Amino acid sequence: MGAHLISRRRIVAGAASIVPVGAVSLLVPSAANADDELHQSRHGAAIAALHELQSRFHESISGGGHIDELVSLWADDATFIAGGSTLQGKDEIRSFFLQGGGFTHNWVSVSPAWKTRFQVHGNTADVYFECHFVDWQANPQVVLTHGTFEGTAGKVDGRWLFRHITAGVNPLTP
Repeated sequence: MGAHLISRRRIVAGAASIVPVGAVSLLVPSAANADDELHQSRHGAAIAALHELQSRFHESISGGGHIDELVSLWADDATFIAGGSTLQGKDEIRSFFLQGGGFTHNWVSVSPAWKTRFQVHGNTADVYFECHFVDWQANPQVVLTHGTFEGTAGKVDGRWLFRHITAGVNPLTP
């Protein structure tokens, strides 16, 4: 009987030493979940910032345009391909947009939200959205031009900016 009691005490003591190890191992998945939640939070913040970048683009090119605001959305070394021409840097991008409909007319630029796509890869992101220019003063209002805006954005000094974008033409489709 005495041997049985000693064995039982060893088992109980052994089990007691396992409990803290088990408790620590329960914390590991929580730390992994916290890392995952942090990643998701950062990803969500990046998506929100990219939507804001897109919104500011449409706002700055509407109603006769706000060229300084528009140019501030581009990285210093950005490229923009439009109509077969490759524009390098903010000065060339500025000149291009000043000749466009958003700056030569009092149009409004809108974008169908369901066609907008952002895919974040750390401090860079693939972007796609459409631009439809509407003459809001015409009666009835008329869509005058439409196109695509596709390429990459990047985080520069904590801000998301357009880096390498190609403008294209896309028919109005649902």
